[in-house]
Amino acid sequence: MLTKEPEMYRKEIDATKQNIDEIRKFIVGALVKRGYDEEKVFPIEVSFVELFENIIKHGYREKTGKVDVKIEFDGNKVKITVLDEGASFNLLEYKGPDTAEMIKKGISGYMGIRTIKSMCDEIEYKRIGDFNRNILIKKMG
Repeated sequence: MLTKEPEMYRKEIDATKQNIDEIRKFIVGALVKRGYDEEKVFPIEVSFVELFENIIKHGYREKTGKVDVKIEFDGNKVKITVLDEGASFNLLEYKGPDTAEMIKKGISGYMGIRTIKSMCDEIEYKRIGDFNRNILIKKMG
C-alpha cells in the first residue's frame, strides 16, 4: 500500500538581518498555502523569527552563515526544523533572567527564548556534529 508523504517546504538562506523578512514570508506563505489563516500562524511565525534572530546574533555572532529551514505537516501539527552551523546552544537548557526583576527594571530584550517556549507545543534540540538542529512544533487544530 502506498502512503502519501507529508507535504514539505525547504529553504536554505543566509542568516542575516536583511533576510529576516524573506524567511518569515516563506514560513507564513507555506502555512497559508496549507490552509491556515495568518492569525493562526502567528505563534509559530513569532517563534521562528525569534530563533532566526538568535542564530544571527549568538550563533553566527553577526557574521554570515547558512540556515536550512524545513517545514513539514503531520496531521494538525506544523514542524519547523532549523539547521545551522553556529555556536552550540541548547535553548531548552536556557533559563534566562528573572522576569519579575526585568519588569521592575523595564523589559529590554532577553525574552525571545521564553517567547519561543511559551508559543510552541514542543521544542527539540540536538547538536549533530557541527550543526545545531532546532525543531519547533505547533498544533494548529
